[in-house]
Amino acid sequence: MVTDRRQFLRDCARYPALAAMVGLAGILGLRRASPAGPLPCLKRRVCQECGRFEDCLLPRAQAARAATPNS
Repeated sequence: MVTDRRQFLRDCARYPALAAMVGLAGILGLRRASPAGPLPCLKRRVCQECGRFEDCLLPRAQAARAATPNS
């Protein structure tokens, strides 16, 4: 099979781009979601002041809930 220069350049661009898309899809597919939900915890204060305190799954919030007596 004879390949001309245009076909060669097209193949040189196509296959690395395909490999990059597959790699990106793999990274995005394997990435774990944040335990607190879509937004990371940005509060540096005490967890009880956070609006997401009751539903947050971060270890710091779980420890704060465990230390707080039930009302």
